[in-house]
Amino acid sequence: MKNIIKLIGIVLTISMLTACQGHTGETGTRDTSEFATAETTVAEESTSHLQETAEATTAESESPTPSCADLSGLAKSYTELPDYEKGEDTWRPLDLRQKDLSAVDLSGDLDRLLHAEFDMGTIWPDTLTEGFDPQTVMTIARTPGLDIASLHAEGITGAGVGIAIIDTPLLVEHSEYKDRIKYYEELSLDKYGSYQADMHGAFMTSIAVGKDCGIASGADVYFISANVWNEDNSNLSWLTYAKAVDRVIELNASLSDADKIRVISISAAWQPGDAGYEELEASIKRATDAGIFVVTCNTFIDSGYTFCFQGLDRSPMDDKDAAESYSVVDWTQWLSMQREGFASYYSEEFAAHTPEEILLVPMDSLLSAEPTGPDDYIFNRVGGWSAAEPFIAGLYALACQVRPDMTPEVFWEAALSTGDSKKIDIDGNQYNGKMVDPVALIDSLA
Repeated sequence: MKNIIKLIGIVLTISMLTACQGHTGETGTRDTSEFATAETTVAEESTSHLQETAEATTAESESPTPSCADLSGLAKSYTELPDYEKGEDTWRPLDLRQKDLSAVDLSGDLDRLLHAEFDMGTIWPDTLTEGFDPQTVMTIARTPGLDIASLHAEGITGAGVGIAIIDTPLLVEHSEYKDRIKYYEELSLDKYGSYQADMHGAFMTSIAVGKDCGIASGADVYFISANVWNEDNSNLSWLTYAKAVDRVIELNASLSDADKIRVISISAAWQPGDAGYEELEASIKRATDAGIFVVTCNTFIDSGYTFCFQGLDRSPMDDKDAAESYSVVDWTQWLSMQREGFASYYSEEFAAHTPEEILLVPMDSLLSAEPTGPDDYIFNRVGGWSAAEPFIAGLYALACQVRPDMTPEVFWEAALSTGDSKKIDIDGNQYNGKMVDPVALIDSLA
């Protein structure tokens, strides 16, 4: 299949944005005043290196960008909260997206509410239980956290640094990140049928570069949408992801030294025996050899058992900037978030190659763009492994801005040496965790 190219800013129009209004489902009109932005048009991009890339690339046809996601199927009215039993899968949140809770008595439901995900389509009752307020939850989450905002105030935003994200179809005109999208390409348009934007791509992009939520709010994004299934959608395959990594390498060769893509974020996991495993591993090695840091769920293994990370949880009402708000995600829970085959593979590799230290990064209680509309947001109670990669990629972009000769090895060593110690218990054994301290990290590199 020939590459289908879409250069953001050249063909996006106001009509695309106005046609993609926030979905209200069947539950009534949502209040978007708190999170809506005054900006309603897409800024035109006229960067010369993008024009050169377009001229150098042969496209079979112009790719349409994805339409807004339709979550009307989630709409439902409750008279009481559904049962939520905490068990082995405690990481699974209570899904309140698009739900009408106006008739629900929420008193006594604090535990369930503190483990719920919801969006701007959720309708709440007039009286809320003490200790939980959805507006406060979203306001707290609408920051990068860990005092990263202070770095942004100093101009350390990842400006001039390129981040490539390989993920699911993106709502490119969302106000949270639209001004950061320099390039969008779809490698598997025919795989998605109606071609709606997907939740995952919007979530990852918000973490990496969101104007309010993002770590590197000034970095440039080169987004490639790729499918993880084979030609007939019957089996998992990483061939398209391999093509996407190679495409990033190709794009990078056309960019000036000042605009290079320095990191690729892939929130996915693969293992030997998967279709396309060898091809993707070979593509990642080519990217690494080209000086691009590739951050994936497999990073610990692909880096020669050097770059090991694990997630941090935060209760929704706790201060996102305060280090004491975060706790290490239990190892069993951490593994349960992956498909069974990869979890076993990863656990075996971890046991055989025990790391000296594990970098701990936030992954839960995060606000992100929701692909239902250009100003819609969702509170993600659990981000899982997927949320760690764009966080690390964004932090690497900040490091590259303050030190252009940055390497993954220098970055990781600095992140560990400046991190706050937290012990990790794994099967009765104690491991050294280092909770990332972005301000101390960047100060050590500047």
